[in-house]
Amino acid sequence: MKLQPGDILEGRYRIDELLGQGGMGAIYKATDIRLAKICAIKQTTLNIPDAARLFEREARLLAGLDHVNLPHVSDHFIAPQGQFLVMQYIPGAVLNSF
Repeated sequence: MKLQPGDILEGRYRIDELLGQGGMGAIYKATDIRLAKICAIKQTTLNIPDAARLFEREARLLAGLDHVNLPHVSDHFIAPQGQFLVMQYIPGAVLNSF
């Protein structure tokens, strides 16, 4: 399910704009209303057996990484619209535009 600007997730994250999408989901620029901070939200819409378990594993793995070239993962949750990772928003050009 594609999210629209203004949609609120978890009572906290307001979708601002779609940044990109593919066969497995989409990335949105959003605002963390509680912290008044811009973030990126990855929506995964994969519908396979064990999807929730695999998503939880990915979220924990990514949250444990600390590298200057990777965005910091700050939250994850499952909602009716899909599975979501909340990450640091890094402004700049979209890589596939080069």
